[in-house]
Amino acid sequence: MKKENSQSRALTRSPQSPGDALSAIHLEFIQNQAEQHEGEGIEEVADYHRAVFLNRHATDLERFQQQARIHEDRLTHLDRRLGETHAKLAGVEPLIPVAVEGEPDVRPTTPWNLWD
Repeated sequence: MKKENSQSRALTRSPQSPGDALSAIHLEFIQNQAEQHEGEGIEEVADYHRAVFLNRHATDLERFQQQARIHEDRLTHLDRRLGETHAKLAGVEPLIPVAVEGEPDVRPTTPWNLWD
C-alpha cells in the first residue's frame, strides 16, 4: 500500500522540469501496458521507446548520417585520384641513372652509399 502511494504521489506532484513530466508520462504508459497482461504489451512498449528515441535524436541521427555520406564521398574521390596517380606512374621507369661523362652512372659514389 505504501508503495502505491509513493508512485501515485510521484505522478501527481508538479514536475520540476519538462523531462520529469515526460518521464512520468512514459512511466504511466509502461505501467498501463504491463497491466494489460497481453503479449502485445511488450511490443507496444518497445515501439513506443523506439518512437520516443527517434523523436529526441532524429536530428542528430540525420546529421551523423549526412556527415558519414560526405566522408564516404570524399574517400571515394580520393581513392579515384589515387588510382589515377598509380596509373600515371605505372608507365614511368622508377630509377633513371644520371649520365656522367656520357656514361650512365649506375654505381653511386661514397656519400650515397657508405657500405661500399
